[in-house]
Amino acid sequence: MPEPGDPQSLNRYSYVNNNPVKYSDPTGRFKEEELLGWGISQEQIAKWKQSDLDWWSVLQAAHLYDLITALNPFTSGSPKQVGGHFVLAPDWMKAPQRLTIDFDANLEGFRQTTTNRQVWRLNASGEMELVPRATQFLSAQPHIPTLYLTWNADQVNWDYVKLDAASVATAGMAKWARVAEIAIASGKVNAAISGRQAALPLTGIAAGQIGLLDYLSLGATASSLVPGYGMAGSLAGLAIDLSAGIGVTCR
Repeated sequence: MPEPGDPQSLNRYSYVNNNPVKYSDPTGRFKEEELLGWGISQEQIAKWKQSDLDWWSVLQAAHLYDLITALNPFTSGSPKQVGGHFVLAPDWMKAPQRLTIDFDANLEGFRQTTTNRQVWRLNASGEMELVPRATQFLSAQPHIPTLYLTWNADQVNWDYVKLDAASVATAGMAKWARVAEIAIASGKVNAAISGRQAALPLTGIAAGQIGLLDYLSLGATASSLVPGYGMAGSLAGLAIDLSAGIGVTCR
């Protein structure tokens, strides 16, 4: 608001007193220097910042002549709504704190006796509207990108997975079957499945259509043919082939 004693304030086209390096005023709210000039001590401002950031945010959102409303819970019965406009006491009153609320409520007293404070202002259409508090940007945190795992079944080669599952089953039977004949037969079936598994990526290599996961799957299949590593190789092949459906997104 223009102040006759501050020629800079008469220039309605200036921003933060032409000193954007020192001042920031994204909402046109009260400046700390204004509060000090109107009799609010630096100690009081520091106390508000430390003990009642909500009240400090209300002040930061306010202009002169804005309406501030609140509830006074220290009344008999239900809380009573109180409020008034931010105004400056005239010089002749010699008030220690010129900034007040309709001449009869000093800011600290109003803060101590009220809750749920809101600031209202006339908009360009002449209607009263609620002013967003400064906490909306005081408490804003920078966005930190987060990685998320996604699943896309269409990316999985289910022919590979079926062979993997059969390989795991036959490898398990070959290793833990208590009947020797079943174990031997299962080992032979497992070897046949592994051969089939190896043939699929080898066909892709010949056609030039093979990726990293195909090489890893081929390696797992080869390891499953090594005595003692059949189950481990089969499980590794299953995990590798299923991993084709896993993706990573960042948001």
